[in-house]
Amino acid sequence: MKYLFFAPIHNMNFGPGERRKLGEKGISVSNYYQSVKKILNSNIVTENIGTFDLNEFNWDSVSYYIAKGKISGFDEQKESRIGVELIVSLMKEAETFLSEIWYEEDNGAYLRNVFLIIYNRDLSDGYLYRRGSINQFTLSSKSESFLVKEQSIRNTLEKFDRLLPALVEVDKFKGLFPEDMSCVKYDPIATAFYRKGTMSEERAFLNIYLARISIIPQIKISFYMIALESMLASNEKNLRKKISYRSALLVSRNEQEVEKYLLLSKEAYDIRSKSLHGDDLKKEQLQSEIMYEISNEMDTLLRKVFQSERVGTTEKRKLIQELDEEYNKKSEYLDTLYNQSFTFIGK
Repeated sequence: MKYLFFAPIHNMNFGPGERRKLGEKGISVSNYYQSVKKILNSNIVTENIGTFDLNEFNWDSVSYYIAKGKISGFDEQKESRIGVELIVSLMKEAETFLSEIWYEEDNGAYLRNVFLIIYNRDLSDGYLYRRGSINQFTLSSKSESFLVKEQSIRNTLEKFDRLLPALVEVDKFKGLFPEDMSCVKYDPIATAFYRKGTMSEERAFLNIYLARISIIPQIKISFYMIALESMLASNEKNLRKKISYRSALLVSRNEQEVEKYLLLSKEAYDIRSKSLHGDDLKKEQLQSEIMYEISNEMDTLLRKVFQSERVGTTEKRKLIQELDEEYNKKSEYLDTLYNQSFTFIGK
């Protein structure tokens, strides 16, 4: 038996008629409509997919995620289970690809519906599966465009090509799929994308995901701050101050940026604490313009944290120790900054 997985990716378009193969797994990303036209014109698709879903493939700024392969030793009695598990697995891979774009820039790329056909010789003799994706992100910023920049797509394609072999295979798939078919780790409760890393990084990934899919700025800020704590905090006192100077020192040596991110983290920590504990926010913190700006900058700060050469190469405890030693050398200066009022907007 064979399978064909296909899905439109919205707000992503890179070069006219371009197609990029990923690894050796039969996966490709394309914005060339002809690459899906034959699929969409097949009877199994036209008879089972509604007009809106079909038209979605031909919207402006749409690319296509396509995966093809074979299922050896196919058991017809398990066909339904195989279809359900396989479409979830491939959907998670596609969502992981989109999530990787965040490391390049904030963006509005998303999946809405994904489709899978399991067939024998021809698509017409197959069975079609459809699943909705929750990978619909809200931009943190008031961006002029939801579109992913072309260079960000290319950078992500290069990284994702290397990432695919590292995607985790789950025990429950063994015996159901052939050994050469990698399946993304799937947790039906935490439906976030999965990227292999340290425990701290994985917690941060999950909270960044939860921040991005929220439309409420206080909630977005809270999850961004929890992600930051996952990377730069331990069980200790005076955490608000420590997380503020650690994040600022990690991402920049420029005095203006250190001040900016120190005060930003301090304010975000205050908003997170009050929001989670039911305390009243300050009057200024209730202004939507300020809240969205803080959310936007926290998104940028987290991206800078993960872009830091020290993250991923330095064990968390050692990284915290190094940042605290840097603080001790500049404590008087950093304490003066920390005691300032937050006046980020308009700077």
